[in-house]
Amino acid sequence: INYIRQDIAPLLTSTANGVARVSEIVKSLKTFAREDSTEKCLTDINEGLKATITMAHNEIKYHCELHTQFAPLPLTNVYPGKLNQVFMNLIINAGQSITGKGDIWIRTLVEPPYIIVQVEDSGCGIEPDKIKNIFTPFYTSKPLGQGTGLGLSISHSIVEKHAGKIEVESTVGKGTCFSVYIPLNSSE
Repeated sequence: INYIRQDIAPLLTSTANGVARVSEIVKSLKTFAREDSTEKCLTDINEGLKATITMAHNEIKYHCELHTQFAPLPLTNVYPGKLNQVFMNLIINAGQSITGKGDIWIRTLVEPPYIIVQVEDSGCGIEPDKIKNIFTPFYTSKPLGQGTGLGLSISHSIVEKHAGKIEVESTVGKGTCFSVYIPLNSSE
């Protein structure tokens, strides 16, 4: 009985924390996985990005420190599920580029006529001769069996479908920064 009395408070605290975490994951999953209609809808890109970060958290939490800086963004017409797919791919790739411990920075900003989402890592970087191929379908710099070579190609297509663009800057041994540009009033 004494053991149960002493253990009950920490157990209840742990259970409450677990329920709060599950609730956060379910909420993020609903935002992340909401059905993508054939029509664009007014969306808060920060909201989708935050949900995507929650979903990607388990992939990066043990070896990456995540830094976020979200500017206030206007609502814009996008395919939210498709953009979340782009962000997920960039975050997972950033985490996979880091051996040992490292950092990932995710930033949003507005520079008319674009909303810009940047995913930067302190990973291994991309060799200059390989950068020109990274958006080519089936091209991968990952070891055999660790990548299909479709993630960045699909992401590039999704961003183009939004009349946007995706750019990359990289330094071998220092890291890579992907910048996704989505028009403020995105249209087909």
